[in-house]
Amino acid sequence: MIGQTAPPRDTLHAALSVACPAPSLHNSQPWRWQLAAHAVHLRADPARMLPATDPTGGQMVISCGAALKHARVAFAALGWHTVIRRLPDPTDPDHLASIEFEPSGPIRTGEALAAALLEATAAELATCTLTHLTEIEDSRAVWERAIASLGARPGHAQVVVRVGRVHSPLPGPRSPRRPRIDVLEQLPLPSAVGHVSY
Repeated sequence: MIGQTAPPRDTLHAALSVACPAPSLHNSQPWRWQLAAHAVHLRADPARMLPATDPTGGQMVISCGAALKHARVAFAALGWHTVIRRLPDPTDPDHLASIEFEPSGPIRTGEALAAALLEATAAELATCTLTHLTEIEDSRAVWERAIASLGARPGHAQVVVRVGRVHSPLPGPRSPRRPRIDVLEQLPLPSAVGHVSY
């Protein structure tokens, strides 16, 4: 039943740990997550807004949307279907979304691909997931042959993703990330569910 169950604590933390490295304007990471009894709430963090480059806050909201997309994909990969309610409280513009849960069935193709890309990024085998991939030049001819051969066979085309390390004499710089404790907040729980701990 939607909204009456939630993933266990370790699943919540694992999914939100995947969501937090989402791309954001100048790596501002302008989001906060609040854990409630049966939902997770995404809030904009106006203290991290960049007024010089984002005077209206539109890029802050887009950045939070990227984190929301990462969270949805991470929960799907961990076996939880999410129901997203955008702007659930019209009187609170910083409350951008609430996420409620139900155990999911088979993972959908797009979610599976996105989950694989998130895993590849976590392992530093791809660059920015869900936005672009670094193409390895040696794979171009193989990729073109694979695409051409799909037309000669009956059935449905499959997505092929190749990830790997690009050999470079210098490692690329890592973007600093906010610690989870800085973006995660436990909301007070009603006494009926006071035994639940996140």
